[in-house]
Amino acid sequence: MKFVKIITLILFTGVLSNLYAQNGATGSWKVHLPFQTATTLTTDGQKVYVGGPSGLFTFGVQDNALEIWDKSKGLASLSINVVKYNSALDLLMIVYQNADIDLIKNGLIYNLPDIARKQITGEKRINHIFFYDKYAYLSGTLGIIVVDLEKLEVKDSYTNIGPLASAIDVTSCTIYHDSIYATSNEGILRAYINSPNLADYNYWSLFKASSRSNLIHTFQDKLYLEIDTVMYTFSSTGASVFRDGQARTNYDITENFGNLIVSQSDGVSILWKDNPSQPVFIGLDNPTKAITGYNRQLFFLSYYKNGLNFSNTYVGGITSNIYPNGPVGISGADISTNGTDIYVAGGNPKSWYLGYNFNLFYKYSNGIWSSCVTKQCGLDSASDIVAIASNPVTNKLYLGSFGRGLYEKDEATQEIKAYNESNSSLGRPPSNINRPLNISGLKVDQNGNLWVSNYGSASPLSVLTPEGNWKSFTFQSALGNQNSLTDIDVDNNGYKWVVAVRSVGLLVFDDNGTIDNTADDRFRVLKQGAGNGGLPSNDVVCVTKDRDGEIWVGTQAGLAVVFDPSNVFDKAEASQIIIGTGTNAAYLLGNSYINSITVDGGNRKWIGTTAGVWLLSPDGNKTIANFTEENSPLISNNVLDIAINPITGEVMMITDKGLISYFGDGSEGGEKHGDVFVFPNPVQHNFSGVISIRGLPEKANVKITDITGALVYETVSNGGMATWNGRNFNGLKAATGVYLVFTANKDGSDTMVSKILFIN
Repeated sequence: MKFVKIITLILFTGVLSNLYAQNGATGSWKVHLPFQTATTLTTDGQKVYVGGPSGLFTFGVQDNALEIWDKSKGLASLSINVVKYNSALDLLMIVYQNADIDLIKNGLIYNLPDIARKQITGEKRINHIFFYDKYAYLSGTLGIIVVDLEKLEVKDSYTNIGPLASAIDVTSCTIYHDSIYATSNEGILRAYINSPNLADYNYWSLFKASSRSNLIHTFQDKLYLEIDTVMYTFSSTGASVFRDGQARTNYDITENFGNLIVSQSDGVSILWKDNPSQPVFIGLDNPTKAITGYNRQLFFLSYYKNGLNFSNTYVGGITSNIYPNGPVGISGADISTNGTDIYVAGGNPKSWYLGYNFNLFYKYSNGIWSSCVTKQCGLDSASDIVAIASNPVTNKLYLGSFGRGLYEKDEATQEIKAYNESNSSLGRPPSNINRPLNISGLKVDQNGNLWVSNYGSASPLSVLTPEGNWKSFTFQSALGNQNSLTDIDVDNNGYKWVVAVRSVGLLVFDDNGTIDNTADDRFRVLKQGAGNGGLPSNDVVCVTKDRDGEIWVGTQAGLAVVFDPSNVFDKAEASQIIIGTGTNAAYLLGNSYINSITVDGGNRKWIGTTAGVWLLSPDGNKTIANFTEENSPLISNNVLDIAINPITGEVMMITDKGLISYFGDGSEGGEKHGDVFVFPNPVQHNFSGVISIRGLPEKANVKITDITGALVYETVSNGGMATWNGRNFNGLKAATGVYLVFTANKDGSDTMVSKILFIN
């Protein structure tokens, strides 16, 4: 069965493209992944297509332009195993890690999900694509699968072709003269191409015994193949070794533009079509895959995963590290914003063990990522950064390591300072002073105090004041001697709400505004059940204060809200929100595993779960949106954490497969207008999305008129952002012309007029 999708590419230039990259059209998605980990490539002569675990990007041969292709462009999936261009049919074939297939031709995407949907026991993987006539022969764990590229359907499959009908992992195949050849760890198999039933193992025989063979290809009436790490050529006149016949790692053999390219551990050998008897060797360090372009260009990938590399073999020299900007890794444990930039802690998410993850943190500023890994940024011994917070009072960034303490980075001077038990109130687990020093949560309050969860310490909560003073707090037996504190939030009363994992519950702590005086401190642990705290589960995962001061709590078995946090020490409890009535009544989100809760400028709740992300109305009684892998470009349903850029409304999400953002329709607004801008502007005739007006006061009144003053639309902003679908009250699309946007804050004391140009 095949499905057809249309790729629609909207191209912006100049200033508009820069604005799009930084802000994005409302409702659009953007992946943020480490594309330097590419593993496969091909070219149609105009673009180089580079695929890998982060998806696909293209490199323009003439203009050097980089473009990311993902699910928002219509692709079926994310992680790519093989990508190959068929010049005879002008067709691009993409095979994903789950064996799903996309065929792209004439601007259309044809999806072939048959192999991906096939129910089998064991791994399902495609290793290699070989084009012959109108067919694609796919080698993999299922044997050989034949796809008809004209009918766009699976034509045949040759499975269990090993000895005694055993299943073998076919690493590559080719057709030479009257036979089809297949490489594998069982040796090289051969069958006559016109055999009555190639699915029958009896028609296959062993051509060459080998403990390992991965590569085979037909080129200019010769058979090139690998036998136990040595490359050979076979022809009608006999066999000979390829190149020098030395044993080495052989990565790939392919053909494009009539040239044969062999990638080996010490370099690339090219047999140019105009002189195939004299291979040209180019010494390179572990080129895993290579292709040629026009005018003797060479594009290649490296074992060291540094993106796309380019060389002009006429003049020499190599241009390396070509890939779209993004963070260095896919892991993320915590995410926060300082009001303009987004920071991501690069450690393993909420695992609470020493994972030796050296992707320390990533920073997203003005649409550009910068990353810090161990032995960079002055953090030579750091690892496992699981908490991150920026302090606007001190202009310092704090990094919490699960195992190596707390790091302070001065954003102005780049100076680094490490905190441990010798210079702070932080401590190691009392049972063993040689155990790691675990930081598991960070939060800066409105006074600039940094609150620190010190997992496992006898005094598991500490605070660092802006003046540089430290103080720690103990909670006796209230935590069941676990002291397993993690995520922190601070409410309007100054109460600290701290997640206590290991089925302990939710700690509420009040220092009564006197950090140094512990005599007036209060604390309470909320647990599951009425009278104990009202939580749906003791396994609390996250906690967040909303813009009305209410406390939203995510657990492994659902969502709860403390509507009156000021009375929490007088037995106020959490409640679950009930939606529906009568027999249709149910708890909001049921018993979903809630990973994260984030509040946008309109006080709406973004809920990250193991089954996608939900956008709820401010009171939680209405579902505004639900995004999953199945209904959106979301790259994984396991959404671990979320942060929102308060200016642009960009919703950045950590998933177990990496980072992705959604350009939402809610941002934070102040009492007066900020830097108001409209996007897109002008609105082109083919634009069908949502127009956003940003930089407005909170809950601004918005009226849109035509040039004569006739009202065509009105609304109230979501925080500091308003949106318009470009249609009037009757649903008719706005005609060509200038439209005026009149905006005012809640009391009408601050107003502004903006303009939108429509071109139809």
